[in-house]
Amino acid sequence: MRILFLDDDDYRVADFKDRTGLDVVWAKTCSEFIAYLQSNRFDYIFLDHDLDLSGPNAGNGMDAAKFLADNPGHVSGDTQVVIHSWNSYGVANMVNVLKHIDDMRLHVIHGAWHRVFMLNNVQLAFCL
Repeated sequence: MRILFLDDDDYRVADFKDRTGLDVVWAKTCSEFIAYLQSNRFDYIFLDHDLDLSGPNAGNGMDAAKFLADNPGHVSGDTQVVIHSWNSYGVANMVNVLKHIDDMRLHVIHGAWHRVFMLNNVQLAFCL
């Protein structure tokens, strides 16, 4: 199982890895995210909206969502995209962009991750 995780919070990514025991490809910026996506296929893509925008071409989760929408060939019909963010406005905009991709499965986790999520028949409890 291949997972691409876009998030600038190293604690959140480390916690996800510790809780799941899964191998995760971590992108801190939108440009890193796009580079990984252009050269790999992923089963799950986790997108945060708010990223540290201090770096050159850092972008945010909306930029990543637009890239996915403009380049649907990088997402297979089995790819599941999970949007996780406290930013409700950003989440709504990302959903509006991504919901038009055929056959993509989209999940939204808004706010704290006090939620149980099924990942390839493995139950994962998030509390971030």
